[in-house]
Amino acid sequence: MLELHPPLVIGPRLLPALQVGDSWVYVTPEAPDLSGDLHRTIFRVIIDTPDGDLYNDADLNVMTQRNPSDTGREAMRAAVSFLRYEGDHYLSGPDEDGWLFNTAVAEWAYQNESELSLFDDDFDFPEEG
Repeated sequence: MLELHPPLVIGPRLLPALQVGDSWVYVTPEAPDLSGDLHRTIFRVIIDTPDGDLYNDADLNVMTQRNPSDTGREAMRAAVSFLRYEGDHYLSGPDEDGWLFNTAVAEWAYQNESELSLFDDDFDFPEEG
């Protein structure tokens, strides 16, 4: 059974999501590889805004040594981290490798920077031991 922990909720797509202002951020697994010591999964990142899909692409690669059930939470943590990076760099423009997502996402992240920063500590995991 799937357990959701705040700040994750079930979004309008009936998937675990983060609500950021009037938008929703989803990460959904696309291609898991549970062989070996690292659990590797490609995730689709979806950002829904009131105007429709702002972003929808399977390009977030997450590896973890934790329980495979934690991989989704790791993916959301990574997505929020990358979105914050985009927002922080929106005014100065992309680095030499270009945007991590695209210009529209960077602008959205910049506009929602204060809300995205609220999630910094929400994806911490209990200490293992």
